[in-house]
Amino acid sequence: MMIIDTACLRKRPRQFRGEIDTVDLELETLPFVRPGRALHYDLRAECVGDELLVRGSLSLDMECLCARCGAWFQKRQTAPDFTRAYRLAADDAAIDLTPDIREDIILSFPSNWLCRDDCRGLCAGCGADLNHEACRCPRQRRADPGSLWAALEGITPGRLQPGGGAPRTGGIKDSMEET
Repeated sequence: MMIIDTACLRKRPRQFRGEIDTVDLELETLPFVRPGRALHYDLRAECVGDELLVRGSLSLDMECLCARCGAWFQKRQTAPDFTRAYRLAADDAAIDLTPDIREDIILSFPSNWLCRDDCRGLCAGCGADLNHEACRCPRQRRADPGSLWAALEGITPGRLQPGGGAPRTGGIKDSMEET
C-alpha cells in the first residue's frame, strides 16, 4: 500500500520511490495480463494551499496475452503522468494513494494487447500462427483479406417480413395499395 503522512509535507515537498505489491493493487484479477511482483513508483508530493499534490510516474512489468496471435509476451507498462490532488484535512492525516495508483496503471493499458505492431495473428481457417508458420489451408480456401466477402457477392438484398421469413415482393407503394 502507498500511504502518505501529510504531517511531514507541511514544510517542504518530498520524493517517494519504491514499489507496491501487486496483490495490494488487486491486479491479478484482470483478464489478459499477469502482473509481475510489484508496481514501481517515483512520486513527488507537496502541499499547495489546502491540497496535497502528488505527481510522478508508475511502471509495472507483466505478461500480456496478444489479441491477434494468443501468445503471452513480456511488457513494461508505464503511466508517466500520474497526477492527483487531495484536499487536506485540518488535522494531520494519512492519505492512501493505492486506489488511485491502481486506477491510473489500468487506464494506461491499451484496449488490445499486441505482442508487436506487425503481429500477423492466427489464420482464421487452420489456426496457424502466421508469425511462425505458413497457413495450412488448402490452396482454394486461402483468400486475401480483400476477397473474404466474395461469398456474399451473389446475394441480393431483400426485405424480410416482420418476425423473419422470406423476402417480400413489392415496396411501400404496393403495401399502400393493398389497404
